[in-house]
Amino acid sequence: MDTDILMQSIGLGVAGFILVMLLMPVYIRLAQKKGWIGIDIHKKEKPEVAEMGGILVIGIYLILLSIGFLLAGHDEDLSKRLLVLALGVLIAYVVGIIDDFKNLNALAKPGLLLFASFPVILLQIYTPKPIFPFIGETRMTIVYLLLLPFVVAVPGNSMNMLDVLNGSMVGSAIIIILAMTVSLFFLPLDAIHQSILFLGGLPLLGVLLALFYYNKYPARVFNGDTGSLSVGAALGLLAVLGRIEFIILVALIPHIANSFSILGSIKGLRERRQIKERPVIVHEDGLLEASSSLKAPLTLTRLILAAEPLREKQVVERIWGLTLLSGLLAIVSAMIIGWWTL
Repeated sequence: MDTDILMQSIGLGVAGFILVMLLMPVYIRLAQKKGWIGIDIHKKEKPEVAEMGGILVIGIYLILLSIGFLLAGHDEDLSKRLLVLALGVLIAYVVGIIDDFKNLNALAKPGLLLFASFPVILLQIYTPKPIFPFIGETRMTIVYLLLLPFVVAVPGNSMNMLDVLNGSMVGSAIIIILAMTVSLFFLPLDAIHQSILFLGGLPLLGVLLALFYYNKYPARVFNGDTGSLSVGAALGLLAVLGRIEFIILVALIPHIANSFSILGSIKGLRERRQIKERPVIVHEDGLLEASSSLKAPLTLTRLILAAEPLREKQVVERIWGLTLLSGLLAIVSAMIIGWWTL
């Protein structure tokens, strides 16, 4: 492990945390002035909350990646990987901004997000040999290239679909990045793959930790599709660039299960705004209850509430608990891979 890279990554993460903490109050005032407001539908008071906080957070993350690119100037391979990561996140960022302002239809948003993988493909910064527990390195030259766009788009859309409650997406993303970081100490990765995961992952962790302060219950700012799509795309890109596809897949199990459950229950792609039957009912006392309507989407939140009504914070804590479990499974998978390849 390159100690200098690790220290640079930590430094960028700390810088990102400080910048978001300092600038988010300014952004919230700006959003309120501009009318960028969303309704917190899971509270009986239906409070108005500043929207699209991801514009600031991911903007800062892209700046941090640019600084990392400059710091890695002497290492051509690492520089190319940081460039590809930044370009891919930028594409997801632009898609998110367009969706937040123009409301893309249900097919356009995931379709456009596929383009976030194009920098990886065009510059050929990928290794079509994913590593699995009990198997080790595999060769999937053609299949890997065909699946690569979905390795980026699926996490992006999955994070977006679970960004429905205060802190649910941000908190779970933090858990996933922490699980990814711990996994690095067990995986048989070379220095270049470790470096891109540290330089790409720790700055993202820094900005998300600060965002969590403002997005946790009761939220003072929403992420918007700009935030959730970009965070998910970043995780997918890091999976490819760092050769940890299986680890990220395991860590994202609750998110991916939620997205496929929704798609199955509503029989295809539907934009959130087009779904008339809500999966959750909000009572006057603030309790959330699962809808009994057969037309309502079968979401992870609805499944959690199926046993009993809960408060929003309790539902979010259970989502975090499921993500923590999948994160621990990802770490165990990394340990198995490391042991198997000794």
